[in-house]
Amino acid sequence: MRFCPKCGKDIESGTFCLDCSPKKEINIKDISIKICTSCNKYFDKSSWTMYNNIETPIKSIVKSMIKKQTKNPELKILIEKIEKKPGTELNFEIEIIDNNENYLVPAKLEFSYCNTCSKLNGTYFEGDLQLRTENQEIIKFVFDYLGPEAAEKNRINDGMDIKVINKKRLSTLGDQLQRKFGGILKKSPRLFTRDHLTSKEVYRLNVFFKPYDFLKGDIIVSNKKIYKITKLGKTIIGTELHKSTTTPIDVKDYETLKKLNTTISKTNPCVEVLHPENYDSMPIKNYDKNQKYNLGEKVKIVLYNDAAYLIS
Repeated sequence: MRFCPKCGKDIESGTFCLDCSPKKEINIKDISIKICTSCNKYFDKSSWTMYNNIETPIKSIVKSMIKKQTKNPELKILIEKIEKKPGTELNFEIEIIDNNENYLVPAKLEFSYCNTCSKLNGTYFEGDLQLRTENQEIIKFVFDYLGPEAAEKNRINDGMDIKVINKKRLSTLGDQLQRKFGGILKKSPRLFTRDHLTSKEVYRLNVFFKPYDFLKGDIIVSNKKIYKITKLGKTIIGTELHKSTTTPIDVKDYETLKKLNTTISKTNPCVEVLHPENYDSMPIKNYDKNQKYNLGEKVKIVLYNDAAYLIS
């Protein structure tokens, strides 16, 4: 017969009797549970999950943490009052009862917003649109496209900055602006922070868009050639006034020409118009020899290098 070395009681197995056996310890890492203050969701395993009673997610998380150390534990959540305020924390204790042994472990609730509620409360955004224009058609297009995803706007001298909730939608908007209106488009993702819940790096997208200062139908000079703009987009298309041929235009360096009203002053042997400022008669460089022109006919021209060009 064996006996307990502490009290001398007879034992059949083991080293100590039941009364003298040292209590086992439960090894558990810090218990910190993130709760959304706007809806009944808690964060666990990289996602937000709905709950009906606050004790449900607490017990679920703790049981998963101690399942290898206990068999069928009973958990008691020792919380007096919960006041949900974003950015605050609440420390409390959890009593774990297992095999007639009681254990108290500290725990903490962290109150914040889930991803959905962050967006609804206007505190969340994934990118910035730097819109450098006061063109009302473009501005209307932007806000019609973004709708409620335009989280915040800030007007500046040459346009506005807009915080956008969804960076993928922001990127698509930049492409659509360039295709529809033409202009300078720059996209630059930047590291914003690291999500302490998922350990993933969080990037925000900065999109810069500035339209060219010409529209479809305007006349520009590029590489000493004069074009009428026929299509805006990522590639600018225009008709060269000298040749009436349509071609892509290099707009890295260009000049926009002002359209002027005048009248035909001469039709033979060449077509001439009155200079809009000094009223001298001057020849048209690009008139159509197969077209009939009438004296006094109202026309539109542009002036470049002291020469007049007719706009069809």
